[in-house]
Amino acid sequence: MAVLDYDLIFSDAQAQTSVASHNSTNTVDFQTANVNIGAGTPLYFVFRVNTAFACTLGSGTFSLSLQHSSDGTTWNILAGSALALGYALFTAGKMWSFSLPTVHERYLKVVYVIATAVLTGGKWDSYIALSQPRVPASSSWT
Repeated sequence: MAVLDYDLIFSDAQAQTSVASHNSTNTVDFQTANVNIGAGTPLYFVFRVNTAFACTLGSGTFSLSLQHSSDGTTWNILAGSALALGYALFTAGKMWSFSLPTVHERYLKVVYVIATAVLTGGKWDSYIALSQPRVPASSSWT
């Protein structure tokens, strides 16, 4: 497990069940209007299944996207950050990650969409880390 900075955690065992769009528990504020982390040590966005997803109707779709904003009000999806998969793939411990773009707006949040069927179980974590998880990513991000 990575050493995590509390200020870089979007969700910690977050659980939602309704078919809807849900924001991450936390928003990351980089404290500057034009974030440009530039070359150097890359940062990674990591999504981890904390507790396996479950639903009573058999199948559904869960998607997420990392979004950025200059004012914390108007949000746009960061290019290449969207992921959508069937519930069956979200088993405990599965992880997906990607390198965070070096240029983005001041604020970051994650939007999770539960579609098709209500979840009856499942929790997830998402955060920014200094390295990719040691466990290989479960799937390519796209």
